[in-house]
Amino acid sequence: MVSAVERVLREAKRRNLIERVPDTAEVRVRSGRPRRPYLELAQAQDLINAARAIEEKHRGLTWDDVHDMRESAESNLAVARRFHVSDTLVRKIRNREVLDT
Repeated sequence: MVSAVERVLREAKRRNLIERVPDTAEVRVRSGRPRRPYLELAQAQDLINAARAIEEKHRGLTWDDVHDMRESAESNLAVARRFHVSDTLVRKIRNREVLDT
């Protein structure tokens, strides 16, 4: 994030919008070197649990969902609302342009 701010400031300086680019060294967070090149068991479990939580929040379609979309008599828009996807994706799934089994 700081590097993006620095790029904006350098561009502002180049365009003579500011006189100088302020020093951002003091706002940078410096991380230490890891003590080991691997995760401890608890860290690995936490990583897996975090990935599961993200997957649940942003759940993708399952093959059962794809089958239900293709078999449904509902309109593309109604199916899209039910599965929280775009009607364009539903159309492409129904036309077997994507996710063809």
